[in-house]
Amino acid sequence: MKLNKIGTKRGDFVKVYCDKCNKEFEINLLVKKVKGDVRRVYFKCPECDTEYTSYYLNNKIEQRQIKMQRLMSESAKLYVGSDKYLKNIEKLKKLTEENRVDMKRLKEMFGE
Repeated sequence: MKLNKIGTKRGDFVKVYCDKCNKEFEINLLVKKVKGDVRRVYFKCPECDTEYTSYYLNNKIEQRQIKMQRLMSESAKLYVGSDKYLKNIEKLKKLTEENRVDMKRLKEMFGE
């Protein structure tokens, strides 16, 4: 799949080309419940309905993502070299790695 990043006044969005029909389209993320609290985040081609999985998540991953957003917001207000800033960066690295491992596990369990 080919990606095109487009800048707009609203922010950046990504256009892609479908592998099946080669139609260019803007990504519109969708969420589908898989099992229990596991959800599949995906998008599909509006022309041929081919689906592309972005990632899988569960409540634990989602809670970590919320913590990460808070830490990033807090860190943006801190002096870059401060102890608090450096601690936040370490927490972010840890949470990111935990999410990477859990997302990979969910993809292996439920994905393609």
